[in-house]
Amino acid sequence: MDWQQPIALGIVAATVFLFGWSRWRRRKSFEKALPCGCGVGQGGSKGPHIVVQSRRGEPQKIIFKQP
Repeated sequence: MDWQQPIALGIVAATVFLFGWSRWRRRKSFEKALPCGCGVGQGGSKGPHIVVQSRRGEPQKIIFKQP
């Protein structure tokens, strides 16, 4: 069993690396596709916000907020 443990750990490490690499590539391609930065969470956005509030049995409240 001595040779099986390093092989298994190598397979696990390779899988983790491949999943991390694909996620990193997807994030980078998403940022390139949106040059305005509107899809990237940079903090506060520039446009108006829409807030929808509702409780059971009450009508919905739709609030437009300007930053």
